[in-house]
Parts: sequence; structure tokens; C-alpha cells
Amino acid sequence: MAVTVAAVMRACRNFFEGNPLTGTFAITGGGLSPAPDAPYVAIRGSCYHDGVHEISEGVLDVLKTDEVFEGAVYPLRPPDDFLDLCKDISAYDDKTPVTGNQSESFGGYSYTRASGASGLLTWQEAFAHRLIPFRRMFSGVM
Repeated sequence: MAVTVAAVMRACRNFFEGNPLTGTFAITGGGLSPAPDAPYVAIRGSCYHDGVHEISEGVLDVLKTDEVFEGAVYPLRPPDDFLDLCKDISAYDDKTPVTGNQSESFGGYSYTRASGASGLLTWQEAFAHRLIPFRRMFSGVM
């Protein structure tokens, strides 16, 4: 499974959030109204859509059901270098998913995976040095 931008944001505790919009929001056919001008949003107070979503022209990446809710919508504006890092992490995770096998051999072939503190090298461990500049102690979003 590909690592999402939201997962990397959670790992860094940095959502690159702006000031939240609060009030009544409607999600209809995937469209969020009113929608902030941002590539990602964090929704709080929704029964079905709480969390981080990519948004394009006011339309969410996932529609679970139409709803009207009282809550907050945070505009999220991660920088391009963070999004590039997310692509690298996702590609790494696709190529080297964490499995139960650390080494394997058969016939004339064998391999051994790099291992980290948990016994397997997770994307968090593999990219720890590149995640450091984006880390925060606390986040107001999640």
C-alpha cells in the first residue's frame, strides 16, 4: 500500500496548517462548501470525513457520503520539497514493503533486507534523516 501524504504529515506531526475556517460545511457529491484555497484540507467535526484529504477545485479525494456538519476545515499547504519527499517515500514503500521476511534464499538466489530498530526497516526509519527538517513537537490539526 502506498504511503499517503497524510501519513507522512502524521509521522512528522506537521500538517502545514493555516488558520481554520469554522462554521457549517456541506459535502455534496465530493464537493466541500465552503472550501479553502489549498491543495489539502484537514476536516474536524464531520461524521464521515474527519481527517486529511487532498482537494482539487473544491472536490475531496474521497466521498463517503453527503453531509452537512458544524466543524472546522484547516487549509494545509505543504511545501513542494515535502511533497517530493512523500513521493520518494511512497515509491520506497511500494518497492520494499515491510513483510515478515528479513532474508530468503532458494536455488542460487538469496537476499537479506536491511533492518532497523523494529527488526525491519520501515519507511519512517529509512527516511528519518530527511523527515527531521519537517518535524514538529505538536500540531493543532490532529
